[in-house]
Amino acid sequence: MKSNLIILLTIIPLLNYSQENKNWRLFPGKEVKASSVDSLITQDSIIKKLDFSQKRGTITVHQQSVIDSLTSKHKNNPYILGYTVQLEVSQQTSKIRDARYRLLKLQPDAPIEENYSAPNTYLYGGSFYTRTDAYEFKNAISTSFPNAIVIARKLALPPIENK
Repeated sequence: MKSNLIILLTIIPLLNYSQENKNWRLFPGKEVKASSVDSLITQDSIIKKLDFSQKRGTITVHQQSVIDSLTSKHKNNPYILGYTVQLEVSQQTSKIRDARYRLLKLQPDAPIEENYSAPNTYLYGGSFYTRTDAYEFKNAISTSFPNAIVIARKLALPPIENK
């Protein structure tokens, strides 16, 4: 009984203190001000014009040498995260060659890639930026490759054509 009385006596002053503030949702010291839409438009930073007549500044970059070694390491092997269709997986090269021939008959312009990871050889067809494009390709060849699956992979960068 004594513990209930002590709890009750500590809670009642807290309830009284919490009810003093009229708007309990605001941080103390802030007041809600009504503003019109016109005042918001004049304060918008998009309307302000940029001033390019200022002097050029300088930037000093302080970074660890590890960052330079990482960038030089990855600069040699650039890639894009994309999607490709896995057409065939086999330990027999004859099955991979047959699948390659079937794909060339269906889609002669599609890029084909073989990847040997012991003991299997994987045959991939197509390279796509979006999963939707990869599934469209998979559906187009689904009659000849019913077990084809779409896989997210690191793809080589496309060649740059000189004009």
